[in-house]
Amino acid sequence: MAAFFKNYTQFKGYSTRGEFWWPWLMLFLIQWVIIIATAILVSTSFSDDIVTEAYNPAGQPEFSYQIWFEGTAGAIVAIAGFLMLLIWAATISPLLAVTWRRFHDTGLPGPMFFISFMPVLGGIIFLILMARGSKPEKRRPEWDAPEIAQP
Repeated sequence: MAAFFKNYTQFKGYSTRGEFWWPWLMLFLIQWVIIIATAILVSTSFSDDIVTEAYNPAGQPEFSYQIWFEGTAGAIVAIAGFLMLLIWAATISPLLAVTWRRFHDTGLPGPMFFISFMPVLGGIIFLILMARGSKPEKRRPEWDAPEIAQP
C-alpha cells in the first residue's frame, strides 16, 4: 500500500498483482462504506426529505420512478458525493500509475490501459489482463524505472 502513494507519478517500472489490487480493493470498500452510511443515515433520519414521483414519459404503459432528495437529506447526499469526488481526485494519478506499471509487469505496454474504454468487453478484458501473472521475460528496458540516487 505504501508503494501506491510513494510512486504516485511513476509510470515506469513494474507493479505486482498485490500492489495493483489492494489499493483498488481499499478504494472500493471506502466508496461502499460512504454509500451505505449515507443511505442508512438518509433513509432512517431524514426519510421525509426523500421525494419519489412516478415518471411516465409520453404516456407509455410502463413507467419508472424519479427520486430526489430535499433539505437535509439533499445536503448529506451532496456531501457524500463531494467526499467521493475528493477521494477520486486524490487517487486518480496513483491509480493510473499503478495500472500502467501493472501492464508492464504482465509484459504489455502501458497504453493498453485504454482498452478499458471499449464498450462492454473493454472492462472484462481489462480485468483479465490485470489478473494475469508477472511475465519478467517480456520486460523491456524502456519500461524500467529510473534509478534514484540515495543520499
